[in-house]
Amino acid sequence: MSQSFFIKDGSRMFRTMLDEMLRSQLGWTALGSVFEEKLAENQLKSCKPENIFWTISREEAPPHQNLLRSQVGSRWIFLCGSNHGRVLPEEGYCIEKPNFSVKGSEIPLLSKLRNGFEPKPSPIAVAVELPTASVSPVFGSNPVHVMKTLKQGIFIGSSTGGPNALMTLLPGLASLEVPIFIAQHMPPKFTVSLAHSLSEAMKRKVKEGEAGERVQLNCVYLAPGGFHMTVERDSQRQMSLQISRDRPVHGCRPSVDVLFGSAAQYYGRASVAIMLTGMGEDGREGTRALKQNGVWVVAQDEKSSVVWGMPGSVVKAGLADAVLPLDRIAEAVVSQIKKGALLL
Repeated sequence: MSQSFFIKDGSRMFRTMLDEMLRSQLGWTALGSVFEEKLAENQLKSCKPENIFWTISREEAPPHQNLLRSQVGSRWIFLCGSNHGRVLPEEGYCIEKPNFSVKGSEIPLLSKLRNGFEPKPSPIAVAVELPTASVSPVFGSNPVHVMKTLKQGIFIGSSTGGPNALMTLLPGLASLEVPIFIAQHMPPKFTVSLAHSLSEAMKRKVKEGEAGERVQLNCVYLAPGGFHMTVERDSQRQMSLQISRDRPVHGCRPSVDVLFGSAAQYYGRASVAIMLTGMGEDGREGTRALKQNGVWVVAQDEKSSVVWGMPGSVVKAGLADAVLPLDRIAEAVVSQIKKGALLL
């Protein structure tokens, strides 16, 4: 029997894939698909879906009570990420968010929808791993002068809204033969699927960084969820990565400050730092360290950001060489990297 559905999730790619699965596998009818709660609230005023799929993560909150009360009779299905740290409303069912990036894998959600949930949903309290006291990253007080033989690098920091921003940005950087390093605030396991999605969008290798891995020119390195990633020279004077579970910085692990702070010891005016959408101020001091060493800095503008916390903190501190809409950042970075290559 055909049913109707509505989707709220921050990723356009995920919404598209879930929509396709529900239509093709179950024959259901879509009534709406949005990326934020305010849009969901507006659209749900004019429709009454039988099923509402709502993603819950560290960055995406449960629906507020007024919205829940307005949809009495709808079945709320919360698609939950691991370690999301939220207490869910009693009105819904919680199931693991599907991972569409693993081809041929069983989708537990589909089985539940076909065979039925438990008769009565119960309150679901999720244990929250509280971070211990934060430690500050170490920034070199005297920036290292970069030798002309040192490779260029692009360093990116992002948080809330970051995955979608990266999907927009990275394809425009695919032509550059420089390593790219990314710290995106994410819990464990989720960065694997993000790297896969980014690799498909960029048509270039995107992977989680590994401890001791040598840096390659045409690779994009994503800090693994729940771990800090740093760059350093190994015993043979080659650039390599290090991964650690040191204490969170600004409550974040991976931390942008940790990645940027390590890079400031080795990269200078031929390189670029990009601060994308995100909540808080993580990355500001790491950007300051890079800036002191001559790295060119661009921040996403407020209008195109989901949250203008991290890029805003960089701009307000006077550290940004350019403040641009998301769709103009790649072009500016390509131009800057080409200029920087002349300095090597």
